[in-house]
Amino acid sequence: MTTLELFDCLKLRSDVFVVEQNCIYPDIDFIDKLSNHLLAFEDGELVGYLRIYTDSKNVVKIGRILIEEKHRGLGYAKEIISKAINFINNSKSNRIVKISAQEHLTGFYQLFGFKETGSPYLDYGINHVDMQLDL
Repeated sequence: MTTLELFDCLKLRSDVFVVEQNCIYPDIDFIDKLSNHLLAFEDGELVGYLRIYTDSKNVVKIGRILIEEKHRGLGYAKEIISKAINFINNSKSNRIVKISAQEHLTGFYQLFGFKETGSPYLDYGINHVDMQLDL
């Protein structure tokens, strides 16, 4: 990732998770250093992002999933999630993938085979649900 791409990723994450969702939390963390970052572009503009990492318990996780507001509903989310699952299938030995999904998006993630594994909980004031995909 170039310095400019890194800047665009961090700015987009801040725009969506901190400003748009009015949620103050430590977005940039040590996990970024350990992650594979998947970026979606349209005409050279960053429109989507997610990160993939393996946690300390050897569980593959997808996080910080976002599509820039004006590009939502155009299929970018389906494309970026599909590419993430394909990447995991081809490069990770662990066949269990977990996400912490915003509760209103659980139906979307179920389209890919994710299943809820717990009850809703608040994460920095936003309802989330843990979900798992067994590849």
